[in-house]
Amino acid sequence: MFKTNLGKLINGDALEFIKTLENDSVDLILTDPPYLYNLSKRENEQINEKSNISKSINKYINAIYDNYSACDHL
Repeated sequence: MFKTNLGKLINGDALEFIKTLENDSVDLILTDPPYLYNLSKRENEQINEKSNISKSINKYINAIYDNYSACDHL
């Protein structure tokens, strides 16, 4: 944790840390979700197969949705 008189900067597993925060205690949440740029060759091949595209995209969207939903109380 980096702390100044302006506030705190916390680097960690957001989904775990969010659980420890009180309601309405956060002014800003900065996220950097993965944008599927760093896929391994195998994962990329699977996503490029027509049958797996929608499954992969839906799985990714659901994961991002879960992450943002965890922030609702903040």
